[in-house]
Amino acid sequence: AIDHAVVRNMFRLVDATIVAPDRFTDRYTRSRYGRPAERVVNIPIGVDVTRFDVPVPFDAREKHGVGARPLVLSIGHVIPLIRDRLALVEALPRLREMVPEVLVMIVGQVYDDSYQRRAEELGVADAIMTVGKVPKNDVPAYVAAADVETHDLEHWGLGTASLEVMAAGVPVVAAVHRDNFPGIDMRDGESVVIVPRGEPEVLATTLAKLLKNRSLRDAMGAKQRA
Repeated sequence: AIDHAVVRNMFRLVDATIVAPDRFTDRYTRSRYGRPAERVVNIPIGVDVTRFDVPVPFDAREKHGVGARPLVLSIGHVIPLIRDRLALVEALPRLREMVPEVLVMIVGQVYDDSYQRRAEELGVADAIMTVGKVPKNDVPAYVAAADVETHDLEHWGLGTASLEVMAAGVPVVAAVHRDNFPGIDMRDGESVVIVPRGEPEVLATTLAKLLKNRSLRDAMGAKQRA
């Protein structure tokens, strides 16, 4: 209602150009504000690809007693509907059948704990470690410890965290459209590992394939960084 009553009318008074960093923003802007195509400019989200090219401040595996267990990192705040981690939890029973020692480490402020309750119901709570919010400078340590990362699983696109992990060379699995960034074709298996939304079996199988194959992870990580 605010968009239609306030923002849309505001755009009628000023000749503003809107920067749309991704597919969702582009479509939302055009439909909600009625902006003509020439007044919407696509500039993808930018990240510093050198951010993780530094010595890590500590060994996250040692700090949390992970050891050599296959580690799925899920980084970013736990937010209802957008990044609630429920899709990952739904895939965990099947994933654990294929990779019995797997551990999912969730790093970020928890604003919605529904994933924890669901994990209890499915009997996989012991395969999840919730670290919570960490200082920004500690993030490289958790990324360095990960075998694979996933949290963008609801078709909302790729956030900054996903792009930074890709830049660090750690394979990212996401439910995302190939044209998430208008003008850029994100090919499955090259730009990112794409899984369908709402299919836990596929997500589990995809994660297991990466966790079991170090050379595949290294190759995928290098492609994503590039």
